[in-house]
Amino acid sequence: MADNALGQRRILRVALGLEPVFEEHYGPLWAELRKHTILERVETPEELVAAISGEEDHGAPLPWALITDAALTEKHYSQLWKRVVEYIRDGGTAICMGVVQHLRETGRREAVQKAGLSWEMGWYHQATTEIDSSGIGAVVAATLPQSYNQKPMYLKEVLPGEA
Repeated sequence: MADNALGQRRILRVALGLEPVFEEHYGPLWAELRKHTILERVETPEELVAAISGEEDHGAPLPWALITDAALTEKHYSQLWKRVVEYIRDGGTAICMGVVQHLRETGRREAVQKAGLSWEMGWYHQATTEIDSSGIGAVVAATLPQSYNQKPMYLKEVLPGEA
């Protein structure tokens, strides 16, 4: 992550297709990140290109981006996705997350192929995880959520150097 003049880390949050449910669900995460970093949100292709090319940070390209929706997999953003892939190949890091149900199967496959990866989407699984306080003690366990729901999409054919 790039540091600003005050030494705070900068995270670029890419949100081209804002979804109110997603924003509401992840609001606590964004609030927590803002306590420790400068969390910048870009909502247009122009803002994204400027941020990953260094135009907005005095020529220093951003080394880290959090892509929070599936919009980049849509056909009308295919050239923009190519720019993001170039940014990654030039040393940047992008982490993709979002609402899995909104990501079309063909969009996922095409996005991975355009990135030059042989990954395949595995299965999607929903599970509730509950805390086992015997391993951490009651005092620590009391400060943590007792359970949480996770919905990961598993990947296949990911090589060790690609993870």
